[in-house]
Amino acid sequence: MKKIAMFMSALALAFAFTSCEEKPDNGGNLDNVTEDGFYVAGPATGATELTADYMMAAGLNEVDGANRSGMYEKYIALEANKDFELVLYANGEQIRYGAALEAFDVSEKADNPRDVEVKRGVLVTGADAPAMKVTESGLYHIVLDLNEANDLAFGAQIVLAPVQWGVRGAMNGWGFTAMPTPKFNQTTMTYVLENCSVASTGAFKFAYGAGWKLDLDDAGKVKANTNLGIDAEAAGELGDNALVPNGKDINIARGIYKITLTWTLKGGAIKNGYTATIEKTGTLEAVDYSNCQMELVGAGVAEQTGSSADTAWSWGQVLLASNDGKPAKNGDVYTWTWSNVQLTTDGWKIRTLNAAETGGVASFDLGADKIDTANSVEGTSTSGDIILAAAGKYNVTLAIDAAADTKTITIVAAE
Repeated sequence: MKKIAMFMSALALAFAFTSCEEKPDNGGNLDNVTEDGFYVAGPATGATELTADYMMAAGLNEVDGANRSGMYEKYIALEANKDFELVLYANGEQIRYGAALEAFDVSEKADNPRDVEVKRGVLVTGADAPAMKVTESGLYHIVLDLNEANDLAFGAQIVLAPVQWGVRGAMNGWGFTAMPTPKFNQTTMTYVLENCSVASTGAFKFAYGAGWKLDLDDAGKVKANTNLGIDAEAAGELGDNALVPNGKDINIARGIYKITLTWTLKGGAIKNGYTATIEKTGTLEAVDYSNCQMELVGAGVAEQTGSSADTAWSWGQVLLASNDGKPAKNGDVYTWTWSNVQLTTDGWKIRTLNAAETGGVASFDLGADKIDTANSVEGTSTSGDIILAAAGKYNVTLAIDAAADTKTITIVAAE
């Protein structure tokens, strides 16, 4: 990784502003740094010398799910009222990077962190780069974007967001439950959520500030990711799977849990610094779905009698199940039906009414992984949105066995 070519453009950019006649006064010794890259440095980090643990990761643009050239990010603990800066180490030279950080209002941007003060500043390099500070000690997410593609109206920038981890998913209808803030430590902190009730089997992810992403620009071209899921192709068990930004959902069964997320100061990829465990500590009674209203939703639901435009997700049409959306009940089995539904080959799902709590049941939605493929039409998708091989009229059934805590979707051609 030493002398990586990708840093040469950044190095050239920095030389356009200043020469490297002085080593930065960053409160840390870079003499032992051996890998080219960007580092977080300064007294706020608590470091007396910089090592690979302070190196930033390649930045992930949530818009396309790929690493963006010239974008870097890192989660790091910073002590209040002490200086920190970014340092580019390339070809044996050290160049300071900083910004005059000011409040950056993301409250109107969909799925951005809430109730936290995000800050942003125009990037300055070289001897004139200002040192930065935080007013509260804690864990922070730093994003550097060099604007190499010249596509950000704000330009090259540094963004800083305070990190309060929590969970979103089956335990709260994909809302947000904050995890208690641990004691401040600059090398490792563990977030623990006790007595977390999950009423019905589902999935969840870790996120900070009740958000999914952090827009770097009003145009929405670049979005840093603010959540962690498993490094897998589809939703699955936490197990030995690494936690990665924009990862897949983590499966969790009905019950009461102790959920633990540990951050450790590590360099390189974000996944290097996070581990998590989920421990079942109790059981719960079966959910009563008697008054739970369910609907089809998505671009694959054709406009038809009884359908209306989706207002919760802005995704095609919604169509309530028969019986005002409520199920038929046989013991612990609840069944919802949609008859002679016109469906296209676009994606759709089944969800609670208006993607909200209904009949005392927390919001949830179901996709292709719940299809009974042995008894459904051929050619349906097996993960993500439900996508049919052919447009037409279908009968759709959702059966929930509350005692067994299973959910099954059956799709057959209407006669």
